Amino acid sequence: MKKPPFTVPKRLFTLVFVFLLFAGMSRATIATEYYWTNSLSGLFSDPTNWSPNGIPADSDSLTFTNAGAYLLTIDTNATNSTASFHEGTVIQSIAGAWRLTDAWQVGETAGSTSRVAVVDGSLIVTNEAGDGVLSVGRIGTGELELRGGRVVADTLLATGGSRS
Repeated sequence: MKKPPFTVPKRLFTLVFVFLLFAGMSRATIATEYYWTNSLSGLFSDPTNWSPNGIPADSDSLTFTNAGAYLLTIDTNATNSTASFHEGTVIQSIAGAWRLTDAWQVGETAGSTSRVAVVDGSLIVTNEAGDGVLSVGRIGTGELELRGGRVVADTLLATGGSRS
């Protein structure tokens, strides 16, 4: 008598496939929105400066809502999806390069003014499609000051609420 060939039950195959699919997802594929919590000066790489605590990854969006003035030190080469500045005056010191693959936005709250001064390093807003946007004053009043370093973007959008 001949033995039937070994077969995997369809339900077991489906369960294994789903498990492997989720197990294979890296942290970078699950985007998180991080909020800067340090109202004084701080390092980008310090997980306690972010909510939720942690260092933002490539696909993450960053939101800066602190009123007042502070120094944001991007102390390592970093890549993120979006950085949005809603209020406050931020001096941005970049040690190397900070790359945003979707957008870098200043002046993102109606009725509020946000100012960012880039003092060194490279702020790069680009992606493979060539549609990265550096936006100033899109919703509120935004000011961008380039004191040093360099800024590279696929598209510059400076609207009615922008000042330089």
